[in-house]
Amino acid sequence: MLQSGNISLASENVEVELGLHPKPLQLEEMRNLEADLKSKHQIQVRRDWQKRNKAKLVEIRKRHYYKHIEKCRKQALDSYYKYREKNGPKRRERDRKLNKKRREIKRKYNKQYYQEHKERLLEYQRNYAVRNPHIRAKNDAKRRGAIVGCPHVGRVIRLWRSQKTFTCFYCRKSFSRKHLHVDHVTPIAIGGKHSVDNICKACPSCNHTKCATPVGKFVTQGQRLLI
Repeated sequence: MLQSGNISLASENVEVELGLHPKPLQLEEMRNLEADLKSKHQIQVRRDWQKRNKAKLVEIRKRHYYKHIEKCRKQALDSYYKYREKNGPKRRERDRKLNKKRREIKRKYNKQYYQEHKERLLEYQRNYAVRNPHIRAKNDAKRRGAIVGCPHVGRVIRLWRSQKTFTCFYCRKSFSRKHLHVDHVTPIAIGGKHSVDNICKACPSCNHTKCATPVGKFVTQGQRLLI
């Protein structure tokens, strides 16, 4: 004699087979489809609101940025370095191909633009040099280094930048590679060369403090005199 539980189970199986009751897999698919439609609807509603309230949205974002400025800057930097690590080689290869195709076009355009706006560009360069003397000094040092330099310096610097951490030559502390500064042990300003045996890894603090000071006179934070 059949039990009542077995009868109900058999009836449910018959309904499923006849298509009168959806299978569990079909129910799951229906739920997922409903959730996707709901999510897409919410996204579309948000986009429509953003289009209608562009000025208000900009003001809200400005207030949020200036209220949490340090946090926003840190997030932006972290996002930039993650993206560069993930897509750096791919982007460089893409840019290399594009530049090769557009090199001649860009050269002609830049030459024509310079001839048409020569006075304005020269005036801008003079004003920029007055407003940013430290950048001008840095560029001059690079130019002087390139004149008397060594062709292997670029390879060494690229190798240093590919490492995740480094140890500062002056203070002997460890830093992540995003803080890496390449410093000339004997500054170019006092006769040093831009060569492999005259460059070292430095942290921002030591590099900015040392500037063009001779290495024999530079005392690090740990009172370690380099001679």
